[in-house]
Amino acid sequence: MLKKIMVAYDEHLGAVKALDLAIEIAKSVGGEIYIVSAYMTIDNPSRHAFLETLQAEAAERVLREGITVYTKLQAGGKVLGETLVRNAEDLLVDLVVIGTHNRGAIGKIMFGSVSDYVVRNVKCPVLIVK
Repeated sequence: MLKKIMVAYDEHLGAVKALDLAIEIAKSVGGEIYIVSAYMTIDNPSRHAFLETLQAEAAERVLREGITVYTKLQAGGKVLGETLVRNAEDLLVDLVVIGTHNRGAIGKIMFGSVSDYVVRNVKCPVLIVK
């Protein structure tokens, strides 16, 4: 059963859509949501505070729906997907819901695709939201 749902969350529209869908799934199965945000250690120091604020707002939305919610914000290495996969495994989640950024071919070559990495490496099902 999909009781523990992890949402990879940042400021992009794909993440907002992923959270919306995770809320619907959690409501239908009586699940709980883990909002996980990862950022590269080379990012601007204000990135942590920015993501912390985003997570708090997202958690408030989930709580208003009567769903148990947990948040985790973690600095990672160069590959954000690794950090998300590690969190999914540590939290023993049943489902990862992740949005896409639609970077395009050049962006994928330069930065890779976080969602592709997660799909290839995490052990639980992954739902990608466009």
